[in-house]
Amino acid sequence: MRPDSALDVAPLRRALVVDDEDGVRGVLRRWLGRRGWEVTEAADGDAARASLAHGTATSSAPAFELVICDLRMPTSGGEELHAWISAHHPALLRRLVFASGDTGEAATAAFLQYSGCPVLEKPFELRRLEATIATVLDRAAEQALHDESSSATHSTGATAAAARGSSSAPAVS
Repeated sequence: MRPDSALDVAPLRRALVVDDEDGVRGVLRRWLGRRGWEVTEAADGDAARASLAHGTATSSAPAFELVICDLRMPTSGGEELHAWISAHHPALLRRLVFASGDTGEAATAAFLQYSGCPVLEKPFELRRLEATIATVLDRAAEQALHDESSSATHSTGATAAAARGSSSAPAVS
């Protein structure tokens, strides 16, 4: 069945799945793909950073609407990726989900609490994954609307203040 127009086509959603286990990445790629997501895979945080940097080279908007990241990987892991995203694409932090089988360690628990990112404890059920993604996307959309309205209010207020300033007293030289 073909859409009647280009407007009938749903926008493609992009996800980045970061895990050192091929099997985990494969399951997530297939599950997300069946739900209309285009999935990029990365085996560690270094590969994820390269995908994120490449995807945003021509745009200020993050290339991915969702990042699912294993916390512990042999090389660069979730904590390092979180720090990089925080420095380079902070808006993407609200779309970052950690997956880990190691959440009981005190340092890990402290980091997860600090990050504020949702956590899927491995092994997780796909229903839990679906609910987590829905929550993350809803919160990100709400925050984007809030950011837009705050930006519009600030911009309108600045414009009004500038207009008041230019019409009141002459500039002092």
